[in-house]
Amino acid sequence: MNSAHNVIVTFIPNTSKEIQIPDIDAANKTIVENCDGNQISVIDLNHFIAPEGILLKQYSNDGLHLNKKGTQLWVDRVDLILDKT
Repeated sequence: MNSAHNVIVTFIPNTSKEIQIPDIDAANKTIVENCDGNQISVIDLNHFIAPEGILLKQYSNDGLHLNKKGTQLWVDRVDLILDKT
């Protein structure tokens, strides 16, 4: 029988609605706290793509959606987690 591995990706702050950043930070903190110890891996790209709490321009063309570079980073981090299972 195959064993499933649960993975969750945190929310990414965006520059189109900067007022929401504190709510996104709080939601991400709750995600991490609830996953810790429950055999759920968390992928949090924010320290790479939004180190100051705002999505870096190099990873997005519109401040909301990841561009090719941002998507590749996301794929690489997902692969790292999945390779560990």
